[in-house]
Amino acid sequence: MGDCAAIRDCVVSSNCFQLPDSLPHGCYCGEGVDINLCWVGSFVPTGGCADEIAAAFPLGSSNQDILTDMAKPNANASGAALNILINSAQLGICVAECTLVQ
Repeated sequence: MGDCAAIRDCVVSSNCFQLPDSLPHGCYCGEGVDINLCWVGSFVPTGGCADEIAAAFPLGSSNQDILTDMAKPNANASGAALNILINSAQLGICVAECTLVQ
């Protein structure tokens, strides 16, 4: 399975991202974790898909690198997977099936 599919499947199965109250960084940083704390290099991500997201990046990527690239929907697997889920939820597609709450 490719990185994009692995991240998408993890987000759906872990239910780590729910609209509109959650932001995608919660799947990496952890539920309720302030993104500013997660940017700190010594912070250890605890999100439901932290391992899958980190695996999609080159070894040694910093939290800052990962969080920055997660916001780029066409630049990497995590951005692509999260973009697919966000767009689907906003269009009302797969809201129930993807366990995304609007």
